[in-house]
Amino acid sequence: MSSLHGAASEVALTSDAASGSASRWSQLTPECSSQLSRRHVETLLGRCDAHIGKGQIVAYGLTGSTLYNLHTPSSDRDTIIITDVKSKKDWHRVFDDGEDVRVVSVYSFASHILESQPTDVDFLMSGTLTFDNSPYETYLRSLRFDTNAYLDRCESHSIEYIKKAAGDENNRRRHKSLKTAFRNAVMFNRVRRDGTRYTSWFNEGQRRRFYDHLDGIYTNFEAHGRGQRPARVFEMLLEVAEDVDGA
Repeated sequence: MSSLHGAASEVALTSDAASGSASRWSQLTPECSSQLSRRHVETLLGRCDAHIGKGQIVAYGLTGSTLYNLHTPSSDRDTIIITDVKSKKDWHRVFDDGEDVRVVSVYSFASHILESQPTDVDFLMSGTLTFDNSPYETYLRSLRFDTNAYLDRCESHSIEYIKKAAGDENNRRRHKSLKTAFRNAVMFNRVRRDGTRYTSWFNEGQRRRFYDHLDGIYTNFEAHGRGQRPARVFEMLLEVAEDVDGA
C-alpha cells in the first residue's frame, strides 16, 4: 500500500485490529485525574523563585496531551500557571517528584494568542483553562487569533516533527514525534473547517478513533514514510485525521 492513509485505515478496520481495540483501549484510558485544584496550584506556584511567581493567579491548567484529552497513564503531568506579573520571560522547572511547572505572564500569554502560536491557542480553545473568577477571563476569551497564521505555523511545526521522526532511531521518541504531528493534523483540519470557533478537545469517540489509527501510522511510516517528503507525509496525515472527527 502506497499511502499512510490507506495503510492506517486498513489497520484500523481489520477484524484483528477491531478485536484488540477494547483491550488496548483499557490500557490507554488514563487512571489519574486531569483536574487541578486551586490549592495544589498555589503550592506549585510557591516553588517558583522568580519575580513572575509573586503575582496573583490569573488562570491555570494541565497542558501537553492532557489539554487535548489524549493523555494516558504514562503521560507527563505538565502544568501552566498564568500570573498577572509583567514579565517577558517564562519560568520553567521539572522537579524530582515529577511535577513539570511553567509560570507565564498573562501579557506574554495574550501576545502568543495574538501571534497565533498553535500550542497556546490550543490551550485557550480546549476548555480546560481554569480562571476562578479572574478579572482577566473576559479579556483572554475575547482574543482572536489569525487562522491563516495558525495553519501556517501548525503545518511548519508538524513537518519539523516528521523530519525529527525520520531521523530518530529511538522508537519511543519517533512515535512521540509522529503522534504530535498526527494530533496537529487533526487541529489543522478543525481550524480550516471551524475557524476561530474550533475546539482542541477530543471527545471520547474522537479520542478512540485517534488511537485506533495511530498504530497504523507508526507501522506505515516505517514502511513508506521515511522515504517520502515530510510535506507529503503531512498531507497523508491530514487525510487520516478527517476520520478522527468523523468527516
